[in-house]
Amino acid sequence: MLPTTHKDNDKITEFCAEVLELENTKLPSEYYYSSLPLCVIDSVFSIGVRYESVKNTVSRFCSYFNLNQGRRGTEILDISEQFSIEEYLSSFESLGLEIFVNDVLKNKQRTSPTNGILKAEAVYLFCKILNKYGVNYLQDVKKIYGNEEFENEIRTIPGQKSGISLVYFYMLAGDDQ
Repeated sequence: MLPTTHKDNDKITEFCAEVLELENTKLPSEYYYSSLPLCVIDSVFSIGVRYESVKNTVSRFCSYFNLNQGRRGTEILDISEQFSIEEYLSSFESLGLEIFVNDVLKNKQRTSPTNGILKAEAVYLFCKILNKYGVNYLQDVKKIYGNEEFENEIRTIPGQKSGISLVYFYMLAGDDQ
C-alpha cells in the first residue's frame, strides 16, 4: 500500500463531507455521563470485554447509589448534581472491596488473567490518583490534560500500563482531542 499525500487526504475529506451526513451524527449516551466516576468505571472495565458488560456494570453502580447515569444534552451538570470522586472514594472505603465487587458492581473481572487485580480495585486506584490531583468533577478534568506525572501514575496501576484506559477516560470525560 502506498503512503497517502496531502492531496489524497483532501480528496478523502471532500468525499466524506459530500457522502456522509455528519451533521446528523450523535454520540451515544456514554459520552454524556453525569459524573466523573462513571467515566472511570467505563474506561477501566472496557478493556478486553464486550461493551454490553461495561454498560451493565455502570448501570448497576448507578442503581445502587440511585444516580442518573447520563445528563440532559451535552451540558455538564453543576457540581451539586454530580457524584464526585470524593464521594466515590468514601463509598468504596466504607463498603470495602468485597461489597463493591459483589453487591455494587456485581463484576469480578480482572485487569489481566495473569497477576491482574480486580477492575473494581483499579477503578478505586484511578480515582485515588484523580483525587490527589484535585480532580473531583467533570469540570476539573482540564487540570490534568497533558500532565505527564499524572499519566505516569495512572500507568502504574496494574492493567493500565498501555494508557488505553486513560485515553478513553479523557474521551468520556469530554476531551474531543
